[in-house]
Amino acid sequence: GGPAEDAGIKAPPQWIDEAIEGIRKENNIASDEQFQDALAREGLTDLQEEGLPDLRAGLLEHLAVLGGERATARLVAVLESHTEPSSLKVTVIRLLAKASPPEAVGLLTEAMSSMETEVRVAATQALAAVQTEAASPERASVLDRLVFALRDGEPVVRDAAVDGAETGQ
Repeated sequence: GGPAEDAGIKAPPQWIDEAIEGIRKENNIASDEQFQDALAREGLTDLQEEGLPDLRAGLLEHLAVLGGERATARLVAVLESHTEPSSLKVTVIRLLAKASPPEAVGLLTEAMSSMETEVRVAATQALAAVQTEAASPERASVLDRLVFALRDGEPVVRDAAVDGAETGQ
């Protein structure tokens, strides 16, 4: 590991597992459902104070994998927050794109109006990658958004939209 890793910048996966195990034990959680609740509570409060974005990204990833409405609600809360770092929002966008819950297209579309350039770029790339039915309303709204992104003030967002429009055909 380089100096950044040594400084604990990137949380290794076993840390995340240990943190999750810790949360499980502290709260005597047996069922996955209870676990999701606890993760949702812990994942975004305690870790925020400790300023461990990588660990939080890991917890969010676990939530995304567990799926379900609460997990999605958690991810949305990060996206809509004004205090979350944009790097974490980008992580959430990638998770949404991968897990692709039914509301993913809507959420990614909203993320495209973010004030933060890197969030718009990630949302644009994610939308371009989301699988939609060829002639579906979702596909139409995705292409609409990509066209909209082509007029973005930031060149990086426009580039992402151009790439997306080409691959999304």
